[in-house]
Amino acid sequence: MRFSRIYVLCILVFLALVFVMELRMPRRFNWKPTFSTESTQPFGCQLFDSVLAASLPNGYEVNSKTLYQLSLDSTGSPRSVLAVDYDYEVTVDGETDMEAMFKMAERGDKVMIATNNHEKTLDTLGVFLLNIVSGNVKPFGILDMEYKRDTMLTWTGDTARFNHRDYMIYPQLSRYCFCLDTDSDAVKHEHNVLAISRKSENWCSAIEFPIGKGAIYLVPVPLLFTNYGVIDDECRHFLMRLLTQLADRPLVRTTAYLPRSEKSEDSSPLRYFLAHPPLRWALYLTMLTIIVFMAFTARRRQRAIPVVKEPENKLMEFVGLIASLYEQRRDYRDLVLKKFTYFAEELRRELHIDLSNPADDANSVSRLAEATKIDAHELEALVANLRHLQQDEVQITKKTMTNYIKQMNHIKNQLQ
Repeated sequence: MRFSRIYVLCILVFLALVFVMELRMPRRFNWKPTFSTESTQPFGCQLFDSVLAASLPNGYEVNSKTLYQLSLDSTGSPRSVLAVDYDYEVTVDGETDMEAMFKMAERGDKVMIATNNHEKTLDTLGVFLLNIVSGNVKPFGILDMEYKRDTMLTWTGDTARFNHRDYMIYPQLSRYCFCLDTDSDAVKHEHNVLAISRKSENWCSAIEFPIGKGAIYLVPVPLLFTNYGVIDDECRHFLMRLLTQLADRPLVRTTAYLPRSEKSEDSSPLRYFLAHPPLRWALYLTMLTIIVFMAFTARRRQRAIPVVKEPENKLMEFVGLIASLYEQRRDYRDLVLKKFTYFAEELRRELHIDLSNPADDANSVSRLAEATKIDAHELEALVANLRHLQQDEVQITKKTMTNYIKQMNHIKNQLQ
């Protein structure tokens, strides 16, 4: 028992140490861009969405409607639409989404598309994408790499509200930029360059295309529209200048163009529990309780000792059964002879008087009379009658049997 207690105590101490070490270990971040509204990782959007919801004066919401669905879901008042993704074509529905985007801009909506893939959009507006970061640059884990901050972005537009400013950010956050295709006949839309890359007038990081009563904004730096972009000082100021272009009306961020795996990220019950501190601690305490319960109930327990009842005395029941058999047969002679056998054995054991020898009856009767103080003639008559029953198979009545048994019992009582 002492060994089992020490064993259980060691297990509990080990689990406590592991738990404390797990709490004190630095968090491991996942640098994969998900843009998920439930993700708290650097390139998720939980903090990004909460900050915009609290700061935009005209409202902010996140839904999964496509541009085509948003164009049909018109409230009658102008609004802004933000579509953010990293590597996937926003206009996956081809001309349908393109027509919807231009339709919303014509009636007064503002549409901002932040992604690294603008194929159909770029062809329509007459610009092309350029990779300005040479070499095999990994876009994730930027704080662990040798690259340093550089003047990757410069704000040049909307000088009425914002002054000219350079932004020092990591190259991995701004790998691409736009170049205007001046030789294309498609460049018929007016455009305003809001930001350039690396102080090059031909490398644009944010372009506004006024169309109808609204506008279309193209931004090739989607990683700024994340939790990391909201926290980092340089990224945050540039991001807020971009979002200011949309802040004069309600803003809707669509997640319709995110990959299915990113939309469903953190949607499992376990991930949901771990994402909220109260539920996470409830889960930890439940697991700890189960472990403690298993530790204390795993030891062998002694079986319950059954209650053993004292054996019942069936002797009188047996005697009654035998007596009933003799009574049914009316064999009173045999019953008297058995009684005489036990009576003779008791005299032999206590007085050493042997009644088994008929030739010595005179001596035996004399000694028995002296021991019991009973008249010798009475004893001699009883012994003679019993000898007669042994020798002759004569039947006797129940009354005679009772008389013989009473006489033998009387002799036994005199011996006590």
